[in-house]
Amino acid sequence: MIWTDIKKSLEKNKTRSALTGLGIAWGILILVLLVGMGRGFEEGVFKLFQGFSQSTVYIYASATTLEHKGQPAGREIFFTSTDLEHIKTNLPEIELLSPETSKWCRVTHHKQNVFYETKGVDPSYFELRLMETKEGRILNPLDDIEKRKVVIIGSNVSEVLFDRQSPVGQPIRINDDIFTVVGVIANNLQNQHEARQIYMPFQTFTRYIEPDPRFRVMVMSLSSQKAQPRIRNFLTRRFNIHPDDEKTFFFNSMEEQVKAFDKLFGTIRKFLWFMGISTLASGIIGVANIMYVSAKERTREIGIRKAVGAKKSTNDAPK
Repeated sequence: MIWTDIKKSLEKNKTRSALTGLGIAWGILILVLLVGMGRGFEEGVFKLFQGFSQSTVYIYASATTLEHKGQPAGREIFFTSTDLEHIKTNLPEIELLSPETSKWCRVTHHKQNVFYETKGVDPSYFELRLMETKEGRILNPLDDIEKRKVVIIGSNVSEVLFDRQSPVGQPIRINDDIFTVVGVIANNLQNQHEARQIYMPFQTFTRYIEPDPRFRVMVMSLSSQKAQPRIRNFLTRRFNIHPDDEKTFFFNSMEEQVKAFDKLFGTIRKFLWFMGISTLASGIIGVANIMYVSAKERTREIGIRKAVGAKKSTNDAPK
């Protein structure tokens, strides 16, 4: 029987059979490892984007690069609260909008004296960033309107200033003013950077931290990414910038970044599958070569058996 022939062949060529099996197993292992590692890396990268709404767009202002209507190149561009109001009024595609400005400040509590980046933002900023608190609350619109001296802090700030005590309701000194901690940002993979930051209402920031009300960064949520050209044209007209000057404003869209990474990982997946299947195919080719050599070795024996009357179902030649 065929199984008997297989058994005899394996026993006769133990080393070759073991190496053949090892080659196939190694090919399958490499395929599984490559695909698994690629998938794990892809999921790890996309987790970083879970800290943002995919409709979130950052707009960064810099300096002009072209002359326009008597205005020289190199003119610095800044946003103000008035610009935000005009943008909200004229561009209904914008669902949420927040300024983002920051400054490194001396922060003290009892004997602790450290420096942390302090940011002034609109309460909608936390919805744009999908940020939550593990203690206390997020900033609300009344905090901004009334210029309340309240802050929310990152987990690292909480650990350094308060050790294991709850910071909610506790005072901290930022530069020369006293603020009350109303919340602690939940710490996770998506906001490791926020763990070392302090947030306060934008109006409070411009009153107590940085009197200059101008800022360079806006964060917004759009109902459609197709609105970006309209926003750029609106800002170009408002700040009297040359229509061909596309370097003054830089748009950073989370949705576009996700699409770019998805395309990149699609290519990586195909490459890993190709490498894994190629390795497995090498093992299969090796097995095929061994089978071919084995068949060639027995060609003479089979011919002699048939010459003396052996049938296909017999394993040994007749006596």
